[in-house]
Amino acid sequence: MKEIIAIIQNEFVEPSKTALESIGIKGITFSNVIGRGKQKGTIRTPDPEGTLRRQIGVRMLEQRGLIANSDDPKFNIPVEKELELGFLPKRMLMLVADDNDVSTIV
Repeated sequence: MKEIIAIIQNEFVEPSKTALESIGIKGITFSNVIGRGKQKGTIRTPDPEGTLRRQIGVRMLEQRGLIANSDDPKFNIPVEKELELGFLPKRMLMLVADDNDVSTIV
């Protein structure tokens, strides 16, 4: 028997649960935790002000004749802002499995 512990982002709880159920795993425990990993405690979020400033800049370029069409989707790329939160909410998935099932579950 092996205990498998995985820390996942909240949006992956349902897909993980569905995937485990599809291979016959019924007993799963999820806990709310906080932590940081590859993200180093930062999240990327839309920056509406930055988007507006970019769109105004593109319109000014159009008025000067430097670009033809400011309504072109390539000029309306949303700008993102990185927020440093320290620790992010996550879920810890825990389950116990037979040795032979570990590689399939992982």
